[in-house]
Amino acid sequence: MPDVARLGIRRFELEYPTVNVSFSYLSIINRVHIVSTSVYGFAVVTSDSFADRSVMAGVQVNAYSQLVGRLTNNVNFYLSFYNPGASAADHQLQKIVAGTTTTLATEAIDIDNRGRGLRLSASSTTVSSMRYEITTPVDPLNPPSPAWTISATDTSHTSGRWGYRMLRESSPHGGTESAAAYLLPAATPQPQPVLYLEVPVVGSGTPEDPFRPEMPEEVSWEWSLDPRCRRRYESLKSRGFSDDEIADLFPDVLVCRTNRLSVTYSALIASDPSTGRPKEYVAVVRLYDQPDRQGHLRPLDRCVDEVLKIKGVRKLEREDAIRRALMLDDRLVREDLVPVSRSDKRFKTVVSDYVAHRRSLGVREEHIDVESIERFLTEYKGW
Repeated sequence: MPDVARLGIRRFELEYPTVNVSFSYLSIINRVHIVSTSVYGFAVVTSDSFADRSVMAGVQVNAYSQLVGRLTNNVNFYLSFYNPGASAADHQLQKIVAGTTTTLATEAIDIDNRGRGLRLSASSTTVSSMRYEITTPVDPLNPPSPAWTISATDTSHTSGRWGYRMLRESSPHGGTESAAAYLLPAATPQPQPVLYLEVPVVGSGTPEDPFRPEMPEEVSWEWSLDPRCRRRYESLKSRGFSDDEIADLFPDVLVCRTNRLSVTYSALIASDPSTGRPKEYVAVVRLYDQPDRQGHLRPLDRCVDEVLKIKGVRKLEREDAIRRALMLDDRLVREDLVPVSRSDKRFKTVVSDYVAHRRSLGVREEHIDVESIERFLTEYKGW
């Protein structure tokens, strides 16, 4: 056997696991990099790029506990996070394109600051974020079914680095750490939509005001989410402070601000790669039922009625939604939205054509895994 030390082969030059591995291990063998994530601190990411992967972590829920995927630099990546200060939109999936922020999916939920599991996944053009309620010990290499999955179809980023955000400037306790974060295969459990819509896009593209589909709002305080906040709020209110001033002085109070008309949705918004702005200010939106919808939120039927009152919103049949999605994003093909049967006589040709399509989008040869593509093509994609 050759003398590895004498030949000068160093540890980081050897092959290493690129799936089902903790970031602690990747860090020990010098296979991680660090990168700033716009204004939100920095991220620890894989040193190599991958197309179809997921990153899962146990996170301390605070202002911004974030995972990043397909990151090429600090202004181009996918982002999955919890934010208990959002108004019944505390679990979100976003894309950052040329520094511009677009919300792709939101779960209508108000969460507290307890630790949770979070997973960001991408398989071809399906990008997903999964929420885990980890009330019993969970093996990250064999995770249970998520409590809920939000997902979107998007073509903005085809490959990149994967990782997690460590710190935010006002959050010294961080979101997660290397022993609790794992690089895993892509995972794509998709919920079934109950309604398809065409919806106007609003926002300015900043982190505070991302591009997003216009949705109804009925924002008010719900003190049952954290009764301790009410006393502090009323004390400051009696002294003449406005709601915004109270939120600045006492950010925890935002946990109790809710949008009672919040809905769980997925949005297809095609972005200009050079600016990140929407190619058209319209989104194809899928709405989802919530069997465990929180009691302080309005019933889904009421929310749908309010959505349909928004100017420019129109209902779509499933096939109309698929056609509209293909029109909005010319980088999509029908196989990105509709599963293909393995029993189809043309299946091998479809796979070959789809591989060629991925190459045409700039996916490098080493990132193309035919087995993964076959699996993606046969999976239900939430359409």
